[in-house]
Amino acid sequence: VSVLYWKGMEVVQHSLRDVYAASCEANACRKNTMLFSQLPTEGTELNNLDLSLNFVGKIGVRPVLDVIRSAPQLRSISFADNFLDNAAVGEILSCIDGRPNITTLDFSGNPISQSGGKCLNFLLRNNSNIQSVGLQRTLINPTLRAAILQKAENNSKLTDEEKKAKLESQASLRDTQRAQQELRRAHRKPLTDTNTLTDALHLLCIDKDPEGTEYKSLSLLLDT
Repeated sequence: VSVLYWKGMEVVQHSLRDVYAASCEANACRKNTMLFSQLPTEGTELNNLDLSLNFVGKIGVRPVLDVIRSAPQLRSISFADNFLDNAAVGEILSCIDGRPNITTLDFSGNPISQSGGKCLNFLLRNNSNIQSVGLQRTLINPTLRAAILQKAENNSKLTDEEKKAKLESQASLRDTQRAQQELRRAHRKPLTDTNTLTDALHLLCIDKDPEGTEYKSLSLLLDT
């Protein structure tokens, strides 16, 4: 049995197909038949999710994220050739941040540019689980692409002991950063720096806060 959280409500589902179907209905989008056929009819066991050439699109990716959240054994995801933009990639990266089992991502053939690439670079810098990233035929410049691929290669060479120590350090850092983020929100201060992936994705998708304060450009806030 898997659990889907939607708008604060807990909905118990019996399979990843149920999760996907319920989320498609909630997001008012059609089920992708190729994706639907990959999902188990019972339970949540799923190791690889291949969405290449499925054209899920910017709205259709949201039910996919609910599937990812409900599949704890998922290790490899391909989003190749799905017309995903920077904002969609931001949602995906926010979803998988901190997931220890996901090691392989493929974003090849999507119109991802520098801001999306910087978020990927930020993720790999703070998540040593990701060991392989596909970025062929994207709009990310060669220098940033090389930096992302190098980080993935470095992660793949870590020993189990090194990876465990790094993951523990990263988990502690994320807890601290989340606490700092909540403190900023409590004081209602405009966000002027980027310390967490959540902050980065917020800047990627939103230009102004509710009070109209303009945020700095994401490209100025994330280094390569």
